[in-house]
Parts: sequence; structure tokens; C-alpha cells
Amino acid sequence: MDNRTLVLTFINLLGKKVRVNISPVRENILKDEVTALMDKIITTNVLTFQGVGLKEKVEAQIVDKSVEKIDYSF
Repeated sequence: MDNRTLVLTFINLLGKKVRVNISPVRENILKDEVTALMDKIITTNVLTFQGVGLKEKVEAQIVDKSVEKIDYSF
């Protein structure tokens, strides 16, 4: 099973890094779409962490993880 996750990193109003994971993510997502999403998250204040809003974008990454389930029986 393959799993792609979009990991968005922000700085909150207290200066601490905050990560947001979004999964699944489209295979063909564009940099401009990710930037627009991050801007929208900040400007709409839709996400707060412990009551503190976000103020700045740091980075975005797509993490592609492959998981292989091991079938075992005793």
C-alpha cells in the first residue's frame, strides 16, 4: 500500500513550528496550489493550535511512504 501525505509547516503566533499533515494527496498537485492552500489556512485562521493561530509559512513536503503488511499466523 502506498500513502502520500502533504506535510505543511508553519510558524504560529508564539514563534513555534507547527506541522499539518494532509492525506491522501493528489499525484499531480502543483506548487502554486500548495502555496495557495497555506496562504488560505493562515488568512482565514481556520486552524489554531492550543488557541494560537498561524502567521508564517515555513515549508511543504510530500512524504511518500510504502507500507507492506506482513501476514503472520501462529
